[in-house]
Amino acid sequence: MEVPSENEVSLLLAMQEVYPFLIHFRKPMLTTDELGNVLEQWPDMLRKQVFVHAADWHPSFEGLAGWHLPKNARLNLTIEQFGFYKQTCCEHNLKTSSGAHSLLELQQLSQFDWVLCSPVFDSISKVGHHAEENWIVDQHDLESAVALGGVTPAHFNEIINRRFQHAALLGYIWNFHNPLQRWKNCVTALMC
Repeated sequence: MEVPSENEVSLLLAMQEVYPFLIHFRKPMLTTDELGNVLEQWPDMLRKQVFVHAADWHPSFEGLAGWHLPKNARLNLTIEQFGFYKQTCCEHNLKTSSGAHSLLELQQLSQFDWVLCSPVFDSISKVGHHAEENWIVDQHDLESAVALGGVTPAHFNEIINRRFQHAALLGYIWNFHNPLQRWKNCVTALMC
């Protein structure tokens, strides 16, 4: 079971103090109940920033920022099940999100508030996961598209040129020593 350490929670709190951000909480080795139990222990300051990556609803998701529906789960939902997902998110003031691995798929996901588009660049955290799509966001997808995959401060200008208004960082922050300093580097680069 891959439970976040106290150090990870402390780091997230320290990073939030530098500059607030949304947290995509994905722990594939945990069941939905285990995810819920972990999130119930988190301070409200973090919980309200969390998008939980889960196929099923859990009552502890109440008060989070959103519910990310994994692509595999999304593709296997019936119309009724997708309606439950959307209704549940609406009733609990949760934003919706899912993932896209092509521009065509992004265009088909307009019913989501956020769509993680990946990989935009060669992935840092998933070695061998290469950018094969030339991601340039269409006008109607500007608000929902989030650049993911290989994102570093060196890519920020290119992300803007590709018309993304949002980016997600994973490998750049967590695959190296001193994640807090790396987050500060990102914030400094954004402010320049």
